[in-house]
Amino acid sequence: MAARYRRVGVIYTASSRDILAWFIRTAILSVLTLGLYLPVAANKLVKYLCAHMELYIGESELEPTPQLEHPASAPQPEGPEGNSAVPEMAHAPSGS
Repeated sequence: MAARYRRVGVIYTASSRDILAWFIRTAILSVLTLGLYLPVAANKLVKYLCAHMELYIGESELEPTPQLEHPASAPQPEGPEGNSAVPEMAHAPSGS
């Protein structure tokens, strides 16, 4: 059975001249409005970039890679008394 994965492609169609014009207009209006224009400018930039970017998502098939049928298991740790994984702790004599 072939595995499926998605291929993603991005096409950017904006021009650097438009971005430069946005930057100059934003700089001038931000100075004139003491920074109050910045949220409006950021909104316009995001809207422009979203309008000039295309995203393609497609599915492709990938052939499975051969795998081992029975992978080797890790050795089990043994304690001092055979199969015990946790060694017993020595108890210190209590002084009375």
